[in-house]
Amino acid sequence: GEEQAAWISIKMQWRQSEGIPQLIATSPLTRAIQTVEIGFPNRTEDGAPRPPVVATSLARERISHHQCDRRRSVSELQDKFGSWVDFSEIASEHDDMWEEKEIHPEPFNSTRCSRRAEKLMSWLHARSETYIAVVTHWVFLTHLFALFPHPKLYEPFDNAEMRFACLVPRPYAERILKHDQNRQGPANTHHDEL
Repeated sequence: GEEQAAWISIKMQWRQSEGIPQLIATSPLTRAIQTVEIGFPNRTEDGAPRPPVVATSLARERISHHQCDRRRSVSELQDKFGSWVDFSEIASEHDDMWEEKEIHPEPFNSTRCSRRAEKLMSWLHARSETYIAVVTHWVFLTHLFALFPHPKLYEPFDNAEMRFACLVPRPYAERILKHDQNRQGPANTHHDEL
């Protein structure tokens, strides 16, 4: 996992021409914050500082029965990462979400997790930053990308994989997709970025 996370910083080097993140929004689970720490080092090769990092429960993994998906207390997280991660978006000291499992009607099709994914999209869209890196988890991302009608987004995720997406209001996104499909034909539609 650490080697895969280190590749993020290498991949970011070639993306700088299109804009490095102005903010990193991360899940408050320790493994996600550690991915930020490794993948977005405090200083890049060209000396640029790490962008501000905000932990949000909106980006945490789907809540199931796995202990690794339980959040540590904010005090513990502050002690370990508080010098560079803003935990002000975390509502409670202890993991108040843990008891509300997101496994119905099915673990990989959770209504509650999908609603949280929609809330994350709204939160991101309301931000003033243009380029935001979101560090989260693959099951949560399957719920997030299921909100959008694009087959590229449904492909399985690799560990520490980066995907680039552009947030636009839903009516505009639907028009863009329809325009592209009319121009290229449905079988040939391909986007590297949405």
